[in-house]
Formats: sequence, C-alpha cells, structure tokens
Amino acid sequence: MKTVRAERAMLWRCRRGDAEALSVLLYSLGDEIYTIAWLALGEEAAAGEATAAVWRRLLVVLARPWFNGQIRQRARVLAYREIGRRGSVRAARKALRQELAAAKAGDLRRVPEPLAQELLSELPGHAQLLKEKSTRRTRLKRTGLVLMVAGFSVGGFVLIGTYSRTLASATPALLFQTLQQEVAGRNLVAVLRDALEDLPDPEGRNQAEAQALEQAGLILEEIANAPDRGALDNMQYIRERVEKGNLTEELFFLADKI
Repeated sequence: MKTVRAERAMLWRCRRGDAEALSVLLYSLGDEIYTIAWLALGEEAAAGEATAAVWRRLLVVLARPWFNGQIRQRARVLAYREIGRRGSVRAARKALRQELAAAKAGDLRRVPEPLAQELLSELPGHAQLLKEKSTRRTRLKRTGLVLMVAGFSVGGFVLIGTYSRTLASATPALLFQTLQQEVAGRNLVAVLRDALEDLPDPEGRNQAEAQALEQAGLILEEIANAPDRGALDNMQYIRERVEKGNLTEELFFLADKI
C-alpha cells in the first residue's frame, strides 16, 4: 500500500466485495502478520495457524459497520490478541516491535505459499458476503434519501439519483410523481421488508429499528399507492410523519450497522 489514497481505494473495493482487491490486501498484510506470529511463536506451523486466524478475523472486521479504514492498525491489534491467546502477551508485544524493524529493513518473512493459496481459495465466499452487505447498505441509504426528500420543506433541494431541481421550480404534483416512480421503480418497500426480516431481535434489542422500518414501509406504500390528485396534501402529510419519527436518520443509522 504505497499511498493513503491507494489504500483507501483498495479498502473501498474490498468493502464492496472485489475479490481481486481482497487478494491484494492479503499479500499486502499477510507477510506482516506472519512475521509477527513467527517471531512470537517461533515455529512455522503455529505461525501459520495464527496468521490464518487473524486474516479470517480481519475479513469479519471489513464487513462490520462503521469500519474506520485503519486496516493495518487493526491487523496488528488482532495479531497481538491472537498471539497473546496462543502464547504470551509479552512475546506478542516484543514481536510487534521486531516486525516494525524487519519491515523497515525489508526483512519480513513471507507467508508460506500453501497457506497463501488456502486463504486465497476462501476469498470468493467472503467477497460475496461483502458484496451483499454493500448492496444492502446502498439500497437502504437510497430509501432513506427518498424519505429525506419527502420530508424536505418548501424551498429545499431535491436530489434523487439523476433527478435534480429546486422545489421552487417543481410543482407538488411533479415532485410527488417523482417520489412514486422512485419507490416503485426500485421496489423500496421490499428493501425495508428485507431489512426488517434481517434484524436479529426485532422484538427485543432491535425493537427501535424494527419500528422505524415498519413506519417507513407504511409511508412508502402510501406514496406508491396514492393518486396524483391532492399531491400537496400528500406531501405535507408524509413530511410530518417522516419528521415526527426521525425516519431518515434512523434508516441511515441502520444502514451503517449492516
């Protein structure tokens, strides 16, 4: 990873399920992780097992919400914890310092090729999972955007996909028609229904999210099924409901938790 910009671009691709980017990430961090493990544990088999465990855990981290992008730092933390679990915390701490010196000297130990091939063979499954999560985040955020548009006050700015105009130059009927087309064309009600089904505990710790999804789904159904006449009244009614439930914020927040 030669530059911060290049690293961010690669992580962006990884988060969206790009298998090639994931393989680049493996070869970028694998030697560092393996060197730390070998220095702390002292033999190839144990170092390989620790490296595999850290790498698989790192893929889980990539799929987490609110990922901060500090992948190398996270890899070192995971290596420290894994080695401390397998050996000793003191050895892990010493290995982290030694690895930094080895990296500066260009003297990192290479991940054994059989291990590299084993980890590479697992990437398609991880890539698919990351791609699915990325798609769900994008669709849920678009749904939140539609609700945000519905909740805008007169004089605000409307942006739905490639459609852009000020409310001052748009009639209420045209705006409402655009919202209807977005809701129906992208099947946004189904997006919310899927998100609701994916909640692990909708009647317990995820109850607030479940209620927000249900309210948003009802609003979108009303938008999709409402007649064109009375568009201004529809917009005002929808706007009040969106604002009352803070539904836009709830959907964006939930999308980041996926």
